[in-house]
Amino acid sequence: MRALLLLILLTTLPCVAASGIYKKSAPMDYDVAYKKVYSALEDNRFYVIEEINVGKSIARFKDKWEDFNLNQLERQQVMIICNGWYANQVGNADPDMLALCPLRVTLIHKDGVTTALFARPTVFATDSKALPILQEVEETIASAISKALE
Repeated sequence: MRALLLLILLTTLPCVAASGIYKKSAPMDYDVAYKKVYSALEDNRFYVIEEINVGKSIARFKDKWEDFNLNQLERQQVMIICNGWYANQVGNADPDMLALCPLRVTLIHKDGVTTALFARPTVFATDSKALPILQEVEETIASAISKALE
């Protein structure tokens, strides 16, 4: 039984890092990737309620910080996402887990490759009654990102 569960996890979320960060990269123009991820999230009822262009926001510090953008990221933007129904279900199961809401997906771009990053909410919910709901949330978002960047 454990082997079957492990096989399912390995095949359904192959881009999940042990650190708790889901990561998916694709050799794709940033603007194209951003639109695809945005649409895929909204198609799965995770609505983008805010967009933060982190790269643009910190660019003004380029001449002030010695260690500015050491990884030479060309783009960096965050999508703040929410699904009210899931938020309600999480709050019903464990109000403390509402600290995770809203969620965010970060897209970065360097050398023709766009990468989506998503902090997996289940990492925080291992002993929570909201864990089954957050597993569904995580799988839905990871799947949407994966399909968008194929």
